[in-house]
Amino acid sequence: MGGKKWATRFALAAAFAYAAAKVAGRWRKADLRGEVAVIVGGSRGLGLMIARELAAAGCRLVIGARDVDQLRVAQRDLEARGAEVLIWPCDVGNRRDIDLLVAEAGERFGRIDILVNVAGLIQVGPAESMTIDNFRDAFAVNFWGPLHAMDAVIAQMQERGHGRIVNITSIGGELPVPHLLPYVTAKADYVLNCIPMHLLAGIEHNFPKEFAAGLTSIPRGKLFKIGFQMKERFWEKEGIYGGISWTLQDIQQLWYPAHGINRQKGVMLGAYTFDPAAGEKFARLAPADRFKLAIAQGEKIHPGYGSYVETGVSVAWHQMNHMLGCAAQWDEELWKKWFKTLQTPVGNHYLMGDQVSYHPGWQEGAMASAHFAIADIDARERAAGSVAA
Repeated sequence: MGGKKWATRFALAAAFAYAAAKVAGRWRKADLRGEVAVIVGGSRGLGLMIARELAAAGCRLVIGARDVDQLRVAQRDLEARGAEVLIWPCDVGNRRDIDLLVAEAGERFGRIDILVNVAGLIQVGPAESMTIDNFRDAFAVNFWGPLHAMDAVIAQMQERGHGRIVNITSIGGELPVPHLLPYVTAKADYVLNCIPMHLLAGIEHNFPKEFAAGLTSIPRGKLFKIGFQMKERFWEKEGIYGGISWTLQDIQQLWYPAHGINRQKGVMLGAYTFDPAAGEKFARLAPADRFKLAIAQGEKIHPGYGSYVETGVSVAWHQMNHMLGCAAQWDEELWKKWFKTLQTPVGNHYLMGDQVSYHPGWQEGAMASAHFAIADIDARERAAGSVAA
C-alpha cells in the first residue's frame, strides 16, 4: 500500500513539473510585463511553480488558496523574486469566495489579464469508503471552481478585447487512477462542444487541417427581427388574436401576440426576415431607418400602423458581437463535402448542436446531434469493455 502511495506521488510530481514547463514555454514567447495574473490555487505545488514563471515574466500576481500560512510563505517567495503580490484566502469551491478574490484583484490592480485555474482536490481511498460529500466536494473544486472563476473574469476580458485563461486539468478521466474515484469522476472523458463552429474556428486549437477548414466553410444565417411596442392593440379590433401575417416585402412577417388579450398595449414582431438580402438590407441601416422602413411596409397591411408604434428594438444577428450569425446554412453540396468530417469526433472531441444536423436552427436538429454523439460514445465504450453489454 505504501509503495502505491509513493508511486502515485512521484507520478503527480512528474506531471506537475511537465505541465509547468509546457505552460512556461508558451509564456516565454509572449511579453507579459505588467500584466495582472490571478492564480487560483497558487500557494504551493504546480500553482506556485507557475506563479514563479509569471513573476519571472514580469507579471503582477494575485494568489488565492485556502491556507493563509501557505499563502504568506508563497508571497515571501515571490516577492523575493521581485514580484508584486496580493494574497487572498479563498475556498475555490465557494462561488462567493471566488467573486471576492476577483473583486479584490480588480480593486488593487484595476484589471485581470491572466487567469490560471490550478487548484484541485484529491481524496484517496477505496471506492466503498467514499461518500456523496466526497464527490460533491470534488466537483465543487475541480469543476465548478474553474467555471466560476472564468465566469467572474470573462466579461472584463471581452470588454477589453484581451485576456488569457489557463485551466490545468489532468488525464484522470481518460486514465483513472485507483483509489481516486471522486477525483477522476470530476475529470471528463469526452468534450461535447456546442460552440458555433464559425466562432470555434477563431479560438486557438489543434484540430486537423481538414476539420479546421470545415469550421469556416459553412455560412451562417442573416436573420433579422424588429419588435414594436404598440400603444394600442389595434389588431384585436380587426379580429386578430395571435398568429402571423406573411408578406413578400422585406419585413416578410408580422407576428401578433396570443397573450395579454384585451389589454391596452402589446408587443408584436414588426419584421422577421429569413432572406439574406433582406437581412443585409436592414442591417446596413441605422436603427431609426430600420424602423421607418418596417413601418412603411407594415402600413400596406394595416393602414395607420405607424401611428400605434411607441418604441422599437431591432436585432441583426450577423452583426452581434459573440454571435455573428444565426443557424448554419447547409446545402446539398456542403452536406456532401463537410458533414461527415464535422460530425466525426476528433479524438474525444465532438462538435454538436443543430449546426451539425440535417435540421439546423431547430431543436430537432440539436436532439439528433446529441443522440448521434451519445450513441457513438456508448459504442466506443462498449468496444473498449468499459460498459457491460
